[in-house]
Amino acid sequence: MLKRLPRGAILTLTKITQECDSGDEDEGEHPDCSSSSILTGKVLTFDGVRSETTVSEIKNKIRDKEGYPVDKQRLIFAGETLESSRVLSDYNIQRESTIRLLYSHKGGKPVIYLFSPHAISDATVSISLAPQWSFSHIYPQVDVKALAAGKEQASWSISANPNGSLLSYLFWEATSNTAIPPSPPPSPRLDVPPPLVEHFDPAYPSLTPESPTAIIIPFSQLLMYLDHTLKALSLHTSARNDFITYWLPALSKKPYVALRFLPQDAYERAAELEVTPLPDVITRVFMLFGGVEAEEVELWSEAMEQVGKVDWVDIVGVKSGAWDERVFRVLEWGAMEVL
Repeated sequence: MLKRLPRGAILTLTKITQECDSGDEDEGEHPDCSSSSILTGKVLTFDGVRSETTVSEIKNKIRDKEGYPVDKQRLIFAGETLESSRVLSDYNIQRESTIRLLYSHKGGKPVIYLFSPHAISDATVSISLAPQWSFSHIYPQVDVKALAAGKEQASWSISANPNGSLLSYLFWEATSNTAIPPSPPPSPRLDVPPPLVEHFDPAYPSLTPESPTAIIIPFSQLLMYLDHTLKALSLHTSARNDFITYWLPALSKKPYVALRFLPQDAYERAAELEVTPLPDVITRVFMLFGGVEAEEVELWSEAMEQVGKVDWVDIVGVKSGAWDERVFRVLEWGAMEVL
């Protein structure tokens, strides 16, 4: 069976067998030729899974059942990535074999705004990504620079006007690199108390019922909740509308949505932002979210009670100057769907 783990998922194909002698025989006498089960927190039954079934067919079945795009799936057995064109018997996958499923997540449409009380003609904005994810889209297009330790950097030279408009619209997206092992949290220093900053790994984002700040809310109540929350986090009307409309198709997939906003310090370690001249205030708002079926809501009972109690302004670390139009401010927003 397939069990949900903190990082990734484990697929156990429980009925993978050798090819049946004939399609004319009663399937009831040969149950191993009829189906296979995969569990991803719930049981999925796949018909017709056999030893000659291709990896591509398995990925298509996972897509059809769970909605995971095929090109984002990575199946691993015995430490080896399964090639889509190969069949299960090529890897000696037997009954009760365990296959690991990794899914590439996307950090969607982080947008950067510069608000200055006076015109800036020579501002520079740089984003440096941790090796756990890589740029997939950038606008305006610039060359991505490879840094040490597998990091990537994109930099823009722009002009900013007092009304917040930019000569260039800054937009970037990144896709997680599941081939990179999970990154450990930073090592604590012996001379200071343990940091309260949580750890964020873009390749293995965590959104579970055990997440201390996670909330779950019916989709019917979500849009009003999001608008109120994003406003409190200093997003202006246009930014809030863009955030919600961009993510609306993903947010509306299921009747409930679990979400949490990352502390800026945790997000900064995964995507370093550098702006010159130095802003007075930087606000970075990044949300993790995932759809939840009605029958799974009882697992999120504590998160349901958190709605209205979580202080997102405090958790994200929004400074009071984020609303002060007299200072040079930078605002960034983005999100990631956790499947």
